[in-house]
Amino acid sequence: MEVADLEKRTKNPADHKYVPQQDDTIETTREEVEINRALLTQLRTATCPFITGIASTYHGEYNPETMGEYLEQSLFDDTLEEINDILINYWPCELCFYGFGFFLGILTFGLCCLCPYTCIRDAKENLNNKLRSLNRQEFGRRNLEIVLNERCFFRSTIDIYVINQRVGDDQSVRTYNNSSIIH
Repeated sequence: MEVADLEKRTKNPADHKYVPQQDDTIETTREEVEINRALLTQLRTATCPFITGIASTYHGEYNPETMGEYLEQSLFDDTLEEINDILINYWPCELCFYGFGFFLGILTFGLCCLCPYTCIRDAKENLNNKLRSLNRQEFGRRNLEIVLNERCFFRSTIDIYVINQRVGDDQSVRTYNNSSIIH
């Protein structure tokens, strides 16, 4: 391809931004990888959630029949405790949560919800950071993934999935610390 053709195709004189052309196609020869996730367990809210669905504590029960192959009870209990500690540390006080968040919200057309929302936003951000850390460390080695699943208003769960990756014909792929082993 000529340099002049490349310059003509990549810049629009009006705004100097890249303009894709119809003949700009990228062919890939990578084999498609299918990733399947199976839900292992859900941690449900144990307290009154905020309108965004996040709660200050979550609870779940360890079932050795379904979870024993993937996760020890001590790791499950420690993870649940860490999640609840993070949320409680960043959760707004009762006056801010109920007073501003719910009761005065009607009188102010919801503007008072911004006061507790700032604390809850920090709690959610720190929770997501912790879940990413767990997925890279403890859960990643076990082919598990822990995810905050936000649903409609006042509903959320923390889901633990078993990851099963497949490549091509019935060849199972297991991932351990950024390296894949095909079985």
